[in-house]
Amino acid sequence: LSMLDDCLSELSDPDRQLIVSYYSREKQERIDLRKRLAKDLGLRPEVLHVKVFRIRESLRDCLKRRIDHEK
Repeated sequence: LSMLDDCLSELSDPDRQLIVSYYSREKQERIDLRKRLAKDLGLRPEVLHVKVFRIRESLRDCLKRRIDHEK
């Protein structure tokens, strides 16, 4: 597995599914998907964005730790 896969596996199932879905489309499909995700989760789009930002930060921290460990 890649480092990203390892870090994704450390997330809870809902967070992993959300982050993968959130970045899975392009252009108008991405906009529509994110609106649907927010609605399905009962969140305002801004709140969804913050939630995804926090998940992305935890992934970034995990990747940094793994990269630093390999040095």
